[in-house]
Amino acid sequence: YLEQARNPENAARKFELYQLAATKFEEFLTTFPFGADYDLYEWYYALSLFESHQFATAEKAYTQILKNDRSPFRDGARFQVMKCREQLLLAKFGKIDAVPATATVERVVTTPYNKQVTVYAVSDEHKSFIAAADDLVAREFSDPEWAKALEADRGALVYLPAQVYYLHGHYEEARARFDKLFAAFPNTDEAVYASSYYVNTYTYEGNLEAVRTYITKFRTMNLGK
Repeated sequence: YLEQARNPENAARKFELYQLAATKFEEFLTTFPFGADYDLYEWYYALSLFESHQFATAEKAYTQILKNDRSPFRDGARFQVMKCREQLLLAKFGKIDAVPATATVERVVTTPYNKQVTVYAVSDEHKSFIAAADDLVAREFSDPEWAKALEADRGALVYLPAQVYYLHGHYEEARARFDKLFAAFPNTDEAVYASSYYVNTYTYEGNLEAVRTYITKFRTMNLGK
């Protein structure tokens, strides 16, 4: 079923075939817990779940791989845990770069400049995604394929959690994370976007001196590609 699902000629049945593959791999893993190819089929099981958009179950399967010290698929599993959490967040809220309509107000802060900032509670789904992103940013993979994937996404994995905190009104946390982005990934589009958000935080807080300071600073940093 897995090979059939990967065949472009079966695109119309792709999800169905991945679902069938997941079922078969689960049966194998249950029946042969000490099978010679257990690690491989464990990976295929998680992959089939992910590709059939069973993201919650896929996350559990990838997490199980991480508990398997002998598995050669731990780098991929760790990366895919983040992707599962990203998809679960998107499935519930539609996008990452917006405050959910259902978000609750955590508090309203009056700044020293007599401005009010509304701070929204960060959802459990956002927190789970952020935890997975933070975990990846701090890691180095030994698997060349997944090391390449991680390096391609590392800047975004710093940026997206910072953006979440910014949008939810947690400006100090957002600025601390944006600072890490500027330090590690200044030559990225994310750094350019982050510089605007950074200045905005001080605008919303009413700190016009900081606004002027950081506009000047960012102009000298040559951010972006």
